[in-house]
Amino acid sequence: WQAPLYCTWIDQLFKAKVTPPSELNEQSAETAHPTRLVFNEQLVRDAVEVIKRENLPFKTILLDEGWHIGRGHWPAHPERFPNMRNLVDDLHADGFKVVVWWNWCEIEKSVEKFLNKDFLMCDGKRNRHGAFMRDYSKKSTQEEYLKPLFHQLFSSDEGAYNFDGVKTDFQADKVHDDMCPE
Repeated sequence: WQAPLYCTWIDQLFKAKVTPPSELNEQSAETAHPTRLVFNEQLVRDAVEVIKRENLPFKTILLDEGWHIGRGHWPAHPERFPNMRNLVDDLHADGFKVVVWWNWCEIEKSVEKFLNKDFLMCDGKRNRHGAFMRDYSKKSTQEEYLKPLFHQLFSSDEGAYNFDGVKTDFQADKVHDDMCPE
């Protein structure tokens, strides 16, 4: 799939009236980003209306950081995206693919209450940013966390979102060779 992609991030920054830090490690460490507060279904629908009205070539809509409850807990945010599947179905009906931002590495503190500690990397050691990380090499993490998550994200079954793909970034600053010393 090589069609042009529209990413919500720039509109989120503009609407939130913020400029992200210039340093990558400062950007990636920030989890309470103000763009989350302005990112909602209406921002997406408004952008799609402009794309259609102006006959812009975009065929993929990327829902960037903030569509979810929090990094590490991936249901759609219930107030900002109360019916994510309806939005995705509408975008599909308009001929768009829908991709979401996903940070597989860190689990932010605000969602730790949802976390199964058996899935953690390095017996629950926090990384340099003070965040837990899941160990995807564990069979239990794959079977009990990752497979159900991917079903929720990508399945066309009722109750799932039916997304077409993920974008992931800010990972290089998360995994360090000193994380799990032998």
